[in-house]
Amino acid sequence: MTGLHLAVALITLLETVIAGRIVPGFTANALRTVPWRNVWVDRTAIAATGLALVLWALDAAKATTGGVAALALVAQMVRVWGWRPLPTLRVPLLWILHLSHGWILVALLLLVLDALGATGSSAVLHVLTVGATGGLIIAMITRTALGHTGRLLQAGRRETAAYLLLHLSVGLRLLPLL
Repeated sequence: MTGLHLAVALITLLETVIAGRIVPGFTANALRTVPWRNVWVDRTAIAATGLALVLWALDAAKATTGGVAALALVAQMVRVWGWRPLPTLRVPLLWILHLSHGWILVALLLLVLDALGATGSSAVLHVLTVGATGGLIIAMITRTALGHTGRLLQAGRRETAAYLLLHLSVGLRLLPLL
């Protein structure tokens, strides 16, 4: 599983780098807001997230993985809050991006909880692949398809239902951990 976990860690690292550019940009353009950004917070969030996920992939000591994941989680929370996620709740094409990236934070939280002995890290792979990767893919496919066919950048009922069902499935996977 080490190879699979390393691949997922790399993909997740790319997602957090790319999302750091597109999510606040798309949000600002659509809602005419200005996101708060800080280069040091961005760099810390990205580096700590990458390191935490590599440690997870290599099955390093739980205390070390959990400590780095805690730093990554705090930096990511500050970073994401600056992207202004709350005003996006009425715009499915935006909240899908924020929610999908948010699963990376959930994965980091699971690693912290695992280090504390509160829960296992068995759901981390599911949260990262289905929640973050699956969610970001469906969000970008929708947005790209709409934009490249000259239609309004507005998700319809079917797209919104697909978004909700995908994220509901990830949430249901986490229920046994509660």
